[in-house]
Amino acid sequence: MFKNIPAQVFAKMQPGGTKDFEYCKITMVHSEKVSSCPGPNGVQIPGGNACGFVINIDRYEGGVIYYAGDTSIFGDMKLINDLYEP
Repeated sequence: MFKNIPAQVFAKMQPGGTKDFEYCKITMVHSEKVSSCPGPNGVQIPGGNACGFVINIDRYEGGVIYYAGDTSIFGDMKLINDLYEP
């Protein structure tokens, strides 16, 4: 299914890791959310670790964006603000 998609399009990341895409840097950060996907017959399947992203496009004078997704408010948001200044 994905055999014709170039490998450089995919980014393998884990929470705390940063990937440099040349036009921006993206850091995966912690999130407070249960992650699941609907499976057959409506059964919920674990979807892995929930996460947010800090997108640094500062090299183009765009600044830093924190994408929290649909997480609830949690204490690490202050730490993310202190570290990345979105």
